[in-house]
Amino acid sequence: MNSNTYDKTKTKTVTPHQATQYNIYSGYTYQQGLHRETLCMKLLYNAYLKHGCICGRNKPHFPLLLSRKIKNGGHIKMTYQGIDLQKMKNKKYSLIESLNGLKTLNGLLDDSIPKQIDCIINLLYKANIVHLDLNDNGKNICISDTGHLSIIDFDIMYMKNIDNNKTLTPLMYKRINTFKRVDFKNKIYNIIQGVI
Repeated sequence: MNSNTYDKTKTKTVTPHQATQYNIYSGYTYQQGLHRETLCMKLLYNAYLKHGCICGRNKPHFPLLLSRKIKNGGHIKMTYQGIDLQKMKNKKYSLIESLNGLKTLNGLLDDSIPKQIDCIINLLYKANIVHLDLNDNGKNICISDTGHLSIIDFDIMYMKNIDNNKTLTPLMYKRINTFKRVDFKNKIYNIIQGVI
């Protein structure tokens, strides 16, 4: 992992062929998902600017949108937030990166992780967003080599101030009802502990 993850970028692309295909998890087309993710990152960034960081790290715990082109498919370019916990767990990265990442993660399970999780939950609350894709495998939670925790992949989420009967699919309603019973702090912390 690079010591300054914000120097790296990540691009999410939807081809013209994929644009009109439906995501089986959200019920939206992939192009709609890209548009929703862009809007979500803007709302989160505005909440971060307005309310700040309560964990003391003073860095967003989510990707920053760098550029977007959403027409006939399209793409969004965002900051790289570190290795996702699923890759770390499955050791898809080189052995050295995985071991360094695991050492970093192991050393953080004291005061830092719970404070960062509180900060993430606070920013989601301030932005009126519910992340509906926090899987137990950890693929949407990233950690940098400095121990900075981030939540990624916001194409399946609920925007409380924007979404309504016209914007939500039946699949999204089902996810919202499922996630109403989730304790996010414990879920995230348990996912992290499961990697070690």
